[in-house]
Amino acid sequence: DAKQASVMLHALNEEGKLLLGLDVTYQAWSRVGKGWLYAPTRWKMFRPLCDKIYLWFARNRYSISRWLTGSSRCDSCRLK
Repeated sequence: DAKQASVMLHALNEEGKLLLGLDVTYQAWSRVGKGWLYAPTRWKMFRPLCDKIYLWFARNRYSISRWLTGSSRCDSCRLK
């Protein structure tokens, strides 16, 4: 549902497998030849910590945006 999707990135790969969180980001960047930027987040030794940091960031993204930009959301980008 939409509420669950707003908590974490979701995507389906070409085989129909559901990808979540940083796996989505890694696959997206890999498709444009920049997967190496996110590859360390998928390494076995870093993955658990990176996933926890991602979930914290995803839960707090509007507060972080407000702190960094003064606005929690981009009014010109918001879907109506």
